[in-house]
Amino acid sequence: MRSNRPLMRSPNPGRQRALDQYRLRARYYDAELLAFEPIRRQAIALLGLEVGLTVLDVGCGTGLSFELLQQGLGPRGRIVGIEQSPEMLERARKRVSRHGWRNVTFLNAPVEAATIRVGADAALFHFTHDIVRNREAIGNVIRHLKPGARVVAAGATRIRFHQLPCQNTVILD
Repeated sequence: MRSNRPLMRSPNPGRQRALDQYRLRARYYDAELLAFEPIRRQAIALLGLEVGLTVLDVGCGTGLSFELLQQGLGPRGRIVGIEQSPEMLERARKRVSRHGWRNVTFLNAPVEAATIRVGADAALFHFTHDIVRNREAIGNVIRHLKPGARVVAAGATRIRFHQLPCQNTVILD
């Protein structure tokens, strides 16, 4: 039987697919990315972190990068984790709580819509292929970086940072 009601379409079907996928993967996401830890380590080393800096962990997922970021930033530094998936973010919050870190702030929003209230010294994009292809998302991050900030993107393809006014960018593909 056919309905005469109009089809309701999601304003961003790609985002909904991503949220659905991460909802299912959140429980085993850390194990899934274990093989890529050497790339994460290299990416974070390239950020050139110093004690007291502020880093945006863009698409932070379950917070897998937090421990290495903490080592470079120390307790006076700040991490801002941006993640649109509530399930992934809940795991990141539990990680922060387990470690007792008090210098991590979370933004539960799509990167392009995130209200970033800090000027950051660095931004990390680790395996965020969907985000790095989103011009608005990249623009939002870049607008919140201090002059001379460093950006590292790892494990992503078709990155278009060259189209934006950003220096000190390293891409590990």
